[in-house]
Amino acid sequence: MERLQAVREKDAGTFWPAQYDNPDNCYAYGRLAEWFVRQVGQVDCLVGCAGSGGSLCGTAAILREVFPELVVIAVDTPRSVLFGHPPGQRLLRGLGNSILPRNLDHRLIDEIHWVGALPAFAATHQLCRDHALFMGPTSGAAALVAQWYARHRAGAMTVVILPDEGFRYQETVFNHNWLAALNGWPVAIADAPATLEKIVPGGEGTWTRMIWGRRVLEEVPSGGETARRLRG
Repeated sequence: MERLQAVREKDAGTFWPAQYDNPDNCYAYGRLAEWFVRQVGQVDCLVGCAGSGGSLCGTAAILREVFPELVVIAVDTPRSVLFGHPPGQRLLRGLGNSILPRNLDHRLIDEIHWVGALPAFAATHQLCRDHALFMGPTSGAAALVAQWYARHRAGAMTVVILPDEGFRYQETVFNHNWLAALNGWPVAIADAPATLEKIVPGGEGTWTRMIWGRRVLEEVPSGGETARRLRG
């Protein structure tokens, strides 16, 4: 971010979309919300990954205007600060963050799932093998959570945002030699996440969930410390 500011100061013609804080990021997903309604009618649950907050919160905010009882499930990864973990190095990229973007509205979120890199990678291969969907690991993490929810809420219409394709990951996630070098690989995908009562950081092989209850970060047990640190 410091380098970005230096570039902007040096070149007055530089454009930065400011995806973390620009409300147009969220507004742009109105078309996606409309498409969901046109395709499936009532939406009971929306699952999506959290990074900048734009895709999940933008889509969720509009859908909830139409369906007030909509369940919104956010997918994050360990050592991302978005839902209260202390920051750290993350093997799973494309979701999570080391800053708190203004586009992430915690008050929209009913559940949070933290998916480690290893189950996300395994779910990505499962998508390709079982459904011929060549997607990236962020999509794998989202699909893992959405499939779990759909199995346990058979009568609910569950939709999921799959944000990345597999082409960028041909030398990593789709490279068996690269995977074999990872500690803990191969990994079996759990049937369900472990449910937590408070924010507890996990590892790359874990999948945990917590009922968020549409609260701001400061209202969640052990989340206030992270929020105060990041917001100064």
